[in-house]
Amino acid sequence: METKFKLPKINYLKNIQINYCQPFEISNFSIDINRKLQMDNRIMKYYYPMNMKYNDLSEGFETFNRKIERPEPLDNILKVLKEKNHMTFKDNNVNCPDILTWRGLIVKIMCLPYLRKSFFKLNACNYNGTIYIQEDPEKKDNIDINDITQQKFCYSGFKFETLSTLSIPPEEVNDSEENKSLLDERIKSIVNNKEEYGIIVQSRLNNLKLIMGAEVDCAERRFSPNEPQKPYLELKTTKVINNSKDESSFERYKLVKFWAQSYLVGIPKIIVAFRDNNLQVKKISTLKTLNIPYIVNKHQRERNKNIRQEQSREVSKDLKKGNNLIMKKYLPEPWNANVCLAFADLFLNWLKNEILIESNPTISYSITFDSEINKNEINIKCNGPNSGFLPDWWIN
Repeated sequence: METKFKLPKINYLKNIQINYCQPFEISNFSIDINRKLQMDNRIMKYYYPMNMKYNDLSEGFETFNRKIERPEPLDNILKVLKEKNHMTFKDNNVNCPDILTWRGLIVKIMCLPYLRKSFFKLNACNYNGTIYIQEDPEKKDNIDINDITQQKFCYSGFKFETLSTLSIPPEEVNDSEENKSLLDERIKSIVNNKEEYGIIVQSRLNNLKLIMGAEVDCAERRFSPNEPQKPYLELKTTKVINNSKDESSFERYKLVKFWAQSYLVGIPKIIVAFRDNNLQVKKISTLKTLNIPYIVNKHQRERNKNIRQEQSREVSKDLKKGNNLIMKKYLPEPWNANVCLAFADLFLNWLKNEILIESNPTISYSITFDSEINKNEINIKCNGPNSGFLPDWWIN
């Protein structure tokens, strides 16, 4: 069985009414340096601004303790839910989520209306009415191990995290020798991406109940488990913005992903380090997640206003010279948050109600988008019997 989902027009998606509930954290976990799952927050870090004297994000690259990149199955989410007694939904249709997956996979779907030059392959199955989605295990590493420059750019993000985090809350940092040592240690510390702190949240996208696992970079301060929105932060690096073209590209292709990643799991702020081509940090900015769509729209209006003014001046010159008028096109519309959420809602509802209708964890379906083949549709294919990916201990 094979079918296709055609991507609807953006104008159609704009008019779909969307309600996304505030994500609620139901659990957390850690992955230690040995890549072992721990049922606590021992790996969680706190943000403390980096010392700009040590702004080289390539420093220490030779000793990078890098994890083996491979698609992350759902096993860790399921183990945490099982261990911490969050499994009640399996026997209760009222609390049963419609979708259970990693946050990053929903981001891929959400951003598709605007990021058409992409590729992803996911696997999905229906078990007791819940659609489980994980990345295809055959996915290849995006980082070329022979391309040192590409590896360094990848490393720079983890270096920024190391230079900007501590194991204690910022409000506890003082002038003691112990704290000075902590600040000094992170400058010379061996960078690794094996350790991770993660959360599991539940939310609702219109009528769809979601459970998502997500890695979290750090927290802004110490917080109570009862706080409805935890003060988590996302740490990002990107190239320095030198002109209007750079700004437009950053906001159109990167900010949409930054926003989606944080918005989906309720991370209120994003810290962005702007670095040059030599991986030297030049500027650090803080963005409020909920403000990002408004910032993008505001900047786009300003850029279009500048284009109109420039166009008016050129028209006046052409008229004086008696030349034919050449009208410049405005910039394309900026991405729209409602479009992203509406597309995710539309596609996931279609997947649940039209394709994966019957509960059968032994059969999975592949969900593939390949812009080189067709950038206007998602391909769905049944993988046949015994293609399920849920562990036996979860099903039984």
